[in-house]
Amino acid sequence: PYTLRFYGFNGCGGTVAQVQVTSLSHEVAQGGWRLYPNPTRSEVWVDAPVGGGEVRIYTLMGQLVGRWPVEEGQSRLLLEGLSRGLYIVRLIGGRTVGQEKLLLE
Repeated sequence: PYTLRFYGFNGCGGTVAQVQVTSLSHEVAQGGWRLYPNPTRSEVWVDAPVGGGEVRIYTLMGQLVGRWPVEEGQSRLLLEGLSRGLYIVRLIGGRTVGQEKLLLE
């Protein structure tokens, strides 16, 4: 497992947040979403449930770095322009929201 620590300073003091990463899931159980391969180098495939939806990728600090509409079934997402590292992927469709970590090598 990895421990990630986040520090924020505003001139008057600082805050610390800590997250422990124990595994990288290959499938989001909620809502029938699937994201693969994980880890990846330059692209991911998304299997979206009925109706499709949207994929959003965030840094661990919560900054949105990409969003893609996806149709029902399989979609390919090119991750050009993203630096290597760990990201949070939010999969949104209809009344379901899934989330998982993505490692970009």
